[in-house]
Amino acid sequence: PLSRARARLRELGVDTHELPLPHAFHVSSIDPLRIPLAATAAGLVAGAARQPVYSVGTRRLVTLPTAEHLWEATRSRTDFPAAVRDLEADGPCLYVDLGPSGSFATAIKYNVPAPAASEFLPVMTPFGQERRALERLEARLAAR
Repeated sequence: PLSRARARLRELGVDTHELPLPHAFHVSSIDPLRIPLAATAAGLVAGAARQPVYSVGTRRLVTLPTAEHLWEATRSRTDFPAAVRDLEADGPCLYVDLGPSGSFATAIKYNVPAPAASEFLPVMTPFGQERRALERLEARLAAR
């Protein structure tokens, strides 16, 4: 059924990307995780961001992540096309994917209208290239 749905979406001109996730996110079945997530987040120490950080989950800038923000980003529906439109309206962006697979960077890349000067940098990859990716990110941020 999934392959037929993806084929039909392609016929309609809709890009799709299968995410390597073990279970669905952004659905009510994860609601029991709210309290444990808040408890875990309360033990984390975060400083204010030195670079602008935009949350695709909440579609707003995050200056200091809170437990509530993390829950909103986890539980809320993510609208990639709308988030990309918001960001690209202000000019070229540097998209940094901190997730475990680089899927976010790929999803964003397919939603940025061509030609765009925006960059997409996954940090963690299934290919074990994290050190090189971090060096590339560090160099890119130093050039700003």
